[in-house]
Amino acid sequence: MRDTEDARFIAHSIDDEQFKSLSGRYKKEIEGVDEQMSNLAKDYDQYIDVLERMLELAENVGKAYKTADYNQRRGFLYMFFKKTL
Repeated sequence: MRDTEDARFIAHSIDDEQFKSLSGRYKKEIEGVDEQMSNLAKDYDQYIDVLERMLELAENVGKAYKTADYNQRRGFLYMFFKKTL
């Protein structure tokens, strides 16, 4: 589409203002698409860490509890004993 507009500009079928307007609009669209792409490429390391902890828990509960930090231990206890707490 940009090539068509460039050709029309060169052939003088649109003026400089129209060309700037069209190119500005497409520039905004491209920036929006770039922003959407960057949102798709978010860092999911925290989710991977949680998944690894859950897999470790599924494999060996005792080891997972021993290697967990304070907050994770509280979470484990709550998960196993939430009806009694």
